[in-house]
Amino acid sequence: MDKIVYNIKNKTLYNKKKYTKKDMIDIIANNSLQLLGLRIICNNYEIDKDHNDYIETLAIDTNFQLVLVEYRMGKFTRVIKNGLMQIDYINSHISEFKILINDILKEDAKNVIYNPRLVIIGESFNKLDGDSISHLPYEIDLISLDVYDNDMISLNKIYTSRNVDLSFYSIKLNDNEKDLIFELNDFVLSFGEEISIQALYNIIVY
Repeated sequence: MDKIVYNIKNKTLYNKKKYTKKDMIDIIANNSLQLLGLRIICNNYEIDKDHNDYIETLAIDTNFQLVLVEYRMGKFTRVIKNGLMQIDYINSHISEFKILINDILKEDAKNVIYNPRLVIIGESFNKLDGDSISHLPYEIDLISLDVYDNDMISLNKIYTSRNVDLSFYSIKLNDNEKDLIFELNDFVLSFGEEISIQALYNIIVY
């Protein structure tokens, strides 16, 4: 998806000049499959009661990869609020999420990839926002959301980072070999967003 225009068919909720973060979450929750190819697992999943931290939207994409969705309001707020910490939490508590997802997906749960990617949905993004995440070793999408008076919305993918975390890659690589791997990644990923990457031990799987 580079750009999608979609009729949300809900005059009561969206016929307004300014939408709120709750509106944004509702739009995605009610139209996630059509808009993003995501199946919502849960919203507002609490992971730290002491600090009132929760995953706003947890989902599975069409490749059965775990997806975290964050919502950014305003043009000048932080691009990523808690998403990176939440990725670390999931990676450290895989069994917790396997139980959660198994209860929901049942037989399909065996196909789930528990290395999460992050989707940031906001009102607007710019080149500096993309630059700020380009060095991170995660799969991250920045997607702008616009709502119009006639119940139409548009989603526009502003930036996609498909960097690969090689920390689980056991073979020692020199700088030239790393550059070659990243060039290969960029080439393969250019074929479409449905392609994902997993790196483990001495294997990279696309």
